[in-house]
Formats: sequence, structure tokens, C-alpha cells
Amino acid sequence: MDRKKNFMRREWQERAQGKYVLRYKGENITIMKSKFGAGWGVLYGGQSVFRYNNRRIDDFHTARLIAFDLFDEQYESRGEVQPYWDGMRWLYY
Repeated sequence: MDRKKNFMRREWQERAQGKYVLRYKGENITIMKSKFGAGWGVLYGGQSVFRYNNRRIDDFHTARLIAFDLFDEQYESRGEVQPYWDGMRWLYY
């Protein structure tokens, strides 16, 4: 819980075209307004998330919460074995 509080206190740097970037634990996380109308998106770890739990991200604050969740999921699983589907079977490396 403290990690989330610390994350939410961080200052996001505003960039061109309505993008906001945060450098957190050596990683870049980007939040941006949708080009297709209302809503926001979170870009992190090769993912572009504009809907989370089947709901549109409606504001910057919600996007920050989702950014933490996405970061936390990937960061916490970094040391774990990651499966890969090669088309016939799961490989673990």
C-alpha cells in the first residue's frame, strides 16, 4: 500500500501532444489523451491500455492508478519464470 501512495505522489512531466511521462524505478510510464475522443491511455512495458477491466479510462487520476497497477504487475513478476507459447506447447525460460 505504501508503494502505491509513493507512486501517486510522483510528479509527471508534461510533454508535447498532451503526454505525461514518469520515470519510476528505471522505467518510463506514459499517460496520454486518446486521439479518438474522450478518454486516456497508459503506455508501459509494450502495452497500450485505453480500457481497463472493460471500462474506458476517463481521467488523468484514474490513469495514474492504472499505471501503478500495470507497473506493479510487471515489476513484481520480473524474477518469475515467464511462459511462452511456441504454437504447440508452453515453454518456460
